[in-house]
Amino acid sequence: TPAAAASRLMEATGEPISLPDELRADNLVALVHKSVERYPDKEALRWKLPRTRRQTGGLPQEEETAVWTSTTYRQTWDWITQVAMGLKHIGIRDGDRVCIMSRTRPAWLAADLGAMSLGAVTCPIYPSVEPNQAAFVINNVGAKLVFVENLQQAAKIEQVRGECPT
Repeated sequence: TPAAAASRLMEATGEPISLPDELRADNLVALVHKSVERYPDKEALRWKLPRTRRQTGGLPQEEETAVWTSTTYRQTWDWITQVAMGLKHIGIRDGDRVCIMSRTRPAWLAADLGAMSLGAVTCPIYPSVEPNQAAFVINNVGAKLVFVENLQQAAKIEQVRGECPT
């Protein structure tokens, strides 16, 4: 029967994945930390700079050549740790919700992992949404904090801040 054929296609074949104990981790933050311990000086992230339009929300003054930059696992971990310590200092705790309103970029990762390292739950908001849509997400999850990519995104949140009691 077609249902039986479809069921056979869904069955896993082959051997289960087996990882040595030194590669196992209980969560994503622990997995990144294990990578830092194993490869502290290896490149972890790479991205192009400058991205004037993305960083400031304005147009570049002149044509800029994109330059690749990177961080090692140790540098990335230090960045994540700094974000986590900042969040802890302002009162973010286990179970709190934190929104991230940004395009995909290294700072998004640092915000995400920094918050998760404290036990916070991260809730992404598309940077293209209107302010009222962002407010809906913020209120729906009860976010205590919103990371924003740039001044343009901060202005959106500022427009609805009074509507977001948490």
